Amino acid sequence: MKVERGIDILVLDYLGLMRGSQKYSNRVAEVSEISAGLKSIAKTVRIPCGGLPTQPAPEDRRTREPGLHDLRDSGSLEQDADQVILIHRPDSRDGQLCAESELIVAKNRQGRTGRAKVLFHREWTRFVDAVVEE
Repeated sequence: MKVERGIDILVLDYLGLMRGSQKYSNRVAEVSEISAGLKSIAKTVRIPCGGLPTQPAPEDRRTREPGLHDLRDSGSLEQDADQVILIHRPDSRDGQLCAESELIVAKNRQGRTGRAKVLFHREWTRFVDAVVEE
């Protein structure tokens, strides 16, 4: 698909629905296989690959910002990842078309960690720089 369609990134929108190639006795081992598989694809095809893990309960999302501890089911997601970028929308309201958000670079093997203020445009599912030039 990279060659035929020019795909530059692979993002799986919900890792919780993925299954391993065999039957596992626990989810931790299965997620470890999935994580290793994504890492292998990224290296082989030379494109960033990632996935969105299970999110915390809605009441938790509104009261605290996300952290590496939210990578559920297995520490292998954090261990295998070169970068972990978390999305935090502290004042988000359902139905809001444009919401102030923050991208938190919680892990970055090749560079710095930090935060960036962005605006989330729900209509286009797009984040844009929140800095407004005068």
